[in-house]
Amino acid sequence: MESTYILATGPLVNGQRATIGSVNYDRAIQQLVPKTIDGHILTLTLQLQLTIADAPTGPQFFIPTGTNTAPPIDLSANPILDPANAALGLVIQTIGDDSTRDVIVTISSIGSGATLDPNWVIPTQTNLQSLLDDQTFTAITSPSIRGKQVNPIPPALTNRVLEWRNLAARRSALGADGSIDSAYLRSLLFCTLNDLALGTAGLGFLLTRWEKEFARANKTWDELAKGERPVMPPKNPLPVQPVPGATWGSDPPIEL
Repeated sequence: MESTYILATGPLVNGQRATIGSVNYDRAIQQLVPKTIDGHILTLTLQLQLTIADAPTGPQFFIPTGTNTAPPIDLSANPILDPANAALGLVIQTIGDDSTRDVIVTISSIGSGATLDPNWVIPTQTNLQSLLDDQTFTAITSPSIRGKQVNPIPPALTNRVLEWRNLAARRSALGADGSIDSAYLRSLLFCTLNDLALGTAGLGFLLTRWEKEFARANKTWDELAKGERPVMPPKNPLPVQPVPGATWGSDPPIEL
């Protein structure tokens, strides 16, 4: 079971949409828990609905007036399928004349990892988001930080996964495309956060907050590159791609 969340900051207005990044595997959504971030009492009713690939899906649910959280919504009998690479989002409708702020919907789901080895995982934005508090995740993905650029997390993760696989391939077979030895997941996530902090104006505070975590992650990376840290052999390794051997030649010798 995995958990992630959709964060919507206010003032909330009718028709407002909030989204989170997609994952590259199917997942079945089992439960939703909507609430206000700061626990304040709502002065109006909020009507909420999930979207997948920007299309409304599943039942509508509510946070009633005068409350700060709704009872968990159990979907396990009829899970909502979130296909691989389909952005998950939320549509918000306010019922009343006032406005309110900052709603978060926590989503529990079961991911499909049937094609992966038990000890290999595909790192996702959901994994990285689980390390962060709401404010930090908002800072990293906020348009005010990144301007007109796309969400920086998916490409940053992709770059680190490719680097890890290139280093691991020197001495180990590789698991499914996009996957890594799960023992390296935490270090990969913190290396990715370090990349984001170094490469994005306004995120320098992360360098101080996680200085020790970043140092440990980079040390793990160095040990992998030097062959000092093992990689768990995958259960179903990818076929080894032969590397063309070097050749040399010369013109026929000339008699002098």
